[in-house]
Amino acid sequence: MTLLNPIINLTKFITSGVATLTVLTGLSIAISPSQANVITNCSGGNCTLSKLIVPNTFIQVGDKRFDSWGISQNPNNVNLDNIMIDGIFQDTNAPGLQFMVNGNALHVQGGNIVFDFDFKVTSLGEKIKDNTLTLNGYSTTGDSLIDISELVGSSQGLGDIKRKGVTAFGGDTENKTVTEEFDPVQSLWVRKKITMSAIGGGEASLTKFQQRFSQVPEPTSILSLLALGTLGAASTVKRKLKPSQSTEKETTKVG
Repeated sequence: MTLLNPIINLTKFITSGVATLTVLTGLSIAISPSQANVITNCSGGNCTLSKLIVPNTFIQVGDKRFDSWGISQNPNNVNLDNIMIDGIFQDTNAPGLQFMVNGNALHVQGGNIVFDFDFKVTSLGEKIKDNTLTLNGYSTTGDSLIDISELVGSSQGLGDIKRKGVTAFGGDTENKTVTEEFDPVQSLWVRKKITMSAIGGGEASLTKFQQRFSQVPEPTSILSLLALGTLGAASTVKRKLKPSQSTEKETTKVG
């Protein structure tokens, strides 16, 4: 009888622990779909670069907030209404932005385009640990190039965290991707520099590129593992406890 009490108490503790962890895990599952939504206060819902540069306008993807947008260089008068920005959340640990260029906003033949803009990224959850830039919509012919480079820094216009870029030359067709890791930070600034050149019979058009920001793994995954481990422990104890309880009842009847 005395020996069974610790086992019974342990079972109660584990069972209550499982219930608590199950509730917490259930909450994380319930929260995930809402985190996957793209939240924005752009007028009309759809965000263009012209809308985002309005003060206090933002896009939030999961727990990453993109705000403080601004144009640092636009000598070619690129039409900001034709640059659409939307959130992408296919990977919960790497939310980001997709930039889509309409019309011929970023098209050059027999000349050059230089275009720079800034934005700030703030994580409302886990810290940001790397940044991926992908050029996945373009065409280049002849003597031409498209270069997208970035200054990633602790303040606007600085590259003290990382500097990186992707370049496509005339005749290239494959996607261009670069990823740079850095010490985890809660927020950072990005200055995106777009340079396009086409001389002679060359021609270059930029239609789409993406930006992703990976984060340190969330503790919810650890919590889920603990829940599963505790559930397994509870099941094992319960299986061992049933024969003991039966024996105890039989002994009591004999007495």
